Amino acid sequence: MKASKYGLLGGVLRSGAIRFSAFGLLTAAVFFATGVCRADRLSYQSLAEDGIVSGFGRKHGDPLKQVDRIQPISRPVYVPARSDLYESDTLVAGTRVQGTWHFAPINTLNTREIINHGGDTALCFCPLAGLVVAVEGQMGVSGLLKYDTFVLYDHETKELILPFDQKTYRQSKRRPLGEVQMLTYDGMLRNFPDAKILDPRKYSLKNPYGSYATDRRKGIGHPKPGLDGKTAVDGTRYHPKERVLIIGFGGAMQKAYPFSELRRMVPAEGGSFRDTVDGQQVVVHYAPGYDWARVTDADGHSLNVGYSYIFALLQHHPSFPLFRADH
Repeated sequence: MKASKYGLLGGVLRSGAIRFSAFGLLTAAVFFATGVCRADRLSYQSLAEDGIVSGFGRKHGDPLKQVDRIQPISRPVYVPARSDLYESDTLVAGTRVQGTWHFAPINTLNTREIINHGGDTALCFCPLAGLVVAVEGQMGVSGLLKYDTFVLYDHETKELILPFDQKTYRQSKRRPLGEVQMLTYDGMLRNFPDAKILDPRKYSLKNPYGSYATDRRKGIGHPKPGLDGKTAVDGTRYHPKERVLIIGFGGAMQKAYPFSELRRMVPAEGGSFRDTVDGQQVVVHYAPGYDWARVTDADGHSLNVGYSYIFALLQHHPSFPLFRADH
C-alpha cells in the first residue's frame, strides 16, 4: 500500500479501503473524547446485575425509551390552601419551592409520582416503597425499580438517580435530598398557613393500589436480583408498611424513626423529645392527630429528608439506624 503525503492513515482513507462518513468521524471523535461506546449504554441485562428491573416487565430494548411513560406533573397548578378543598384527614406531602411550601395529596402522587417545578425542587413519591423525597432538578419517571423503589431520571444531566443511595447510578455522584413534610391536610392548614396545594379540579385522587398501603405485601412481585426474599424487617415487631421518618444533616439519610416508636414516646396529644444523631443533639416532634413526624436541629432547622415504608428502607439498607423507644 502506497503512503500518501498525509501519512499511512491518510493513504488508507484516500484509497477507499476504509470509508468514514462525516457522521462516522464525529462518532469516533466522541468515542475517543468520552470513552462512550455502544457497549456502555444501558441495557436491562446490565441493570439487572445491579438489582434494577423494569417496572413494566420489559427485558429487551433501550430502558431509557420508557422514561415518562408514567407522566409526571411538570406544569402543576396550585391554589392557596383552604379548608374546603380536601378532607381534613387527607394525607399530603410537600416541599419548599422558592421559599413557599407546595403540597400534594398522596393519592394524586400515587398515579403521577413526580411533581416538577421548572427545574427547581421536584417532589417525588414511590407508591411501592411509600417513599417521599425531594430532589433538585427536572425529574422523570424512569420506569425502573430497585427493590420495589423507583429509580429517578434527571432530564438535564441524563442520569439515573437511586434515591435510597442518594447518588447517581454508575457515576456515583452524590445527590442530596431536600426537606419534605408529610401530614394530614388539616395539619397542613394549621401548621403551614401560607402553603399552596394542588388544585383538586385538575388532578385525580384515584388510588390504583387498593389496600397496598396497609397490607403485608412487600412490593407487588417485581424481581429483586440480589435479595433472597427476606428483609431485615422479617421477624421484628414492625409491620412491613410501618411508616418511618428519615432524617439527616446536609441532605443525607442518617437515621429513621418508626411512627410506632414515636407513639410510645409522646402523650396522646403529641409532644417532643431529644435524641442524638451523628453526635449532635436533635429534637424529635410527633403530632399523632396530624399523623406528622419531624426532627429539627439545635437551631430549629428541619432535618426531614424522607418518609418511607420500613420494609423498603431496610431492603436497601438492612443495618440502617432505627430509633427504638426502649433503648
